[in-house]
Amino acid sequence: MLAKWGNKLVSKLFSVLYGQRVDDINTCYKLFRKKDLSGIRLKEQGFIIEEELAVAFAKKGIKIANVPIRYKGRTFEEGKKINFIDGIKGALYLLVNTFRHS
Repeated sequence: MLAKWGNKLVSKLFSVLYGQRVDDINTCYKLFRKKDLSGIRLKEQGFIIEEELAVAFAKKGIKIANVPIRYKGRTFEEGKKINFIDGIKGALYLLVNTFRHS
């Protein structure tokens, strides 16, 4: 439950910092053009790669769209691994990297 609220908080933080509405920054469903990855060097591991990718696209001026999907969230026992600490790491990543020049 805390992971869900952490994700909402990090998604809102990204939306405020970058002026783009993102409903679920940690979604595992992403679609982008190959050319949009040009020049992006991903360094992070774990769930922070979600924030890293969103920041990289936003800094390149690429508009992020939200497309609703239906899914049934998993419990930790069923395989869900993201937790509240991942949300804190994501928020810190956003705060540190928003004003850093690539």
